Amino acid sequence: MFSAFLFDLDGTLIDTEREKIIAKHAAIAALGGAVTFQDALPLVGQSEEHVCRALLHVAGLETPWQTLSQKAEQQYLHMVRHGTAVTPGAMELLEQLRQRGVPMALVTSSTRNMLSANPSVQDLLPYFGAVVHADNVEQHKPHPEPYSTALQQLGVNAAEAVAFEDSESGYTSATSAGVACILRRHMFNENVHAPHAPLQIETFQEILDCLPTLLS
Repeated sequence: MFSAFLFDLDGTLIDTEREKIIAKHAAIAALGGAVTFQDALPLVGQSEEHVCRALLHVAGLETPWQTLSQKAEQQYLHMVRHGTAVTPGAMELLEQLRQRGVPMALVTSSTRNMLSANPSVQDLLPYFGAVVHADNVEQHKPHPEPYSTALQQLGVNAAEAVAFEDSESGYTSATSAGVACILRRHMFNENVHAPHAPLQIETFQEILDCLPTLLS
């Protein structure tokens, strides 16, 4: 079915959505505002500018979105400096795919700094033939550019690839680029709508169990 695998990072390969939300909350508080966890949940997977502008609006702050972004990133980098949990089965899946010679790409909305600060991410990066992050595309998820860029860098057609995402914006980005998208479910994305996802999973062990079928 598929000959290339494309992966989102936060909330998909690693469990960092909680840290990102906490970092934004702390930054908003430092600026004199307040938001709730529920305010942030619909924004999971959106571009940094969109998330910051939305949270500033909810908090009633007129601070430039870049200021919030910088403060939140500082908090986040501190929180992940010792690494974060990798989704069960993820490392095993990546290793299986590498042994089979399957092209892989990382397609994330995180910045280059966020990738370099997390030791868990550094362990994952060698598996990928292409890495698309927030600093090397003009348009971010849900725009198709991140996935289109990954496909181009891998040299594969959209019909040959499958993506793994946990957010509605990521799902839209992948499917708009013509890529089938499997959704990873967790406690922060219960309301994500992915009507055409061929599978919905909680861990990558579920993919390992059906890998021969996905690659056939």
